[in-house]
Amino acid sequence: MIRKLFLCVGLLFTLLACAVLNGVPTGMPAPSPSETPQPKETSTIVPSATPEPTGTFAIALSDTPESAPILLLPSTSSTPAPTGLSVTPTPTQIAGLDCKLMWQSPANDSAYSTGQKFTAGWSLENSGTATWDAGSFEFIYLGGRKLDLGEVVHLKTSVPPGQSVVLSVSMKAPQNPGTYTTYWGMRQGNTYFCRLKLEIYAQ
Repeated sequence: MIRKLFLCVGLLFTLLACAVLNGVPTGMPAPSPSETPQPKETSTIVPSATPEPTGTFAIALSDTPESAPILLLPSTSSTPAPTGLSVTPTPTQIAGLDCKLMWQSPANDSAYSTGQKFTAGWSLENSGTATWDAGSFEFIYLGGRKLDLGEVVHLKTSVPPGQSVVLSVSMKAPQNPGTYTTYWGMRQGNTYFCRLKLEIYAQ
């Protein structure tokens, strides 16, 4: 009886050992091939190639946020001109206002002794279509070397289109030898036209 019991126990251990060696847990059926979970496929994302630029670009980057556009306004301050000099106003071409120089005295490049006084004169024809009214038109110094004695020439009579007028200014040659250029012209209010040039040599 005991011998049969030992034989049964030995047979049981033999069966258990076979089951372990075959990888099949006791009491559980071995999974079928269709039930065995398969590893999921992993896809590798290949980054797309960055297109190369077709040209060379120079881009200036700023660390500060963009600001509003800056409006540049003309400065209201002015730098004083050197003694005897002035900034020449730019003559404005206004419809109807024009002139033609008939003659000038003295001629450009005339020589005077230093400190010598002389009279400069111009004969101007109104070649525009507007009349130069007396009282509203002036013949004034515009720039260059200031040779006049502080005169502003007012028209004594009106000058219609096609008519001429002679304008003269008292001047004085500078004390230092050299070549000097002065500019004169017509003015009506804030409008300048008929810019003339006189150049002399002080010796």
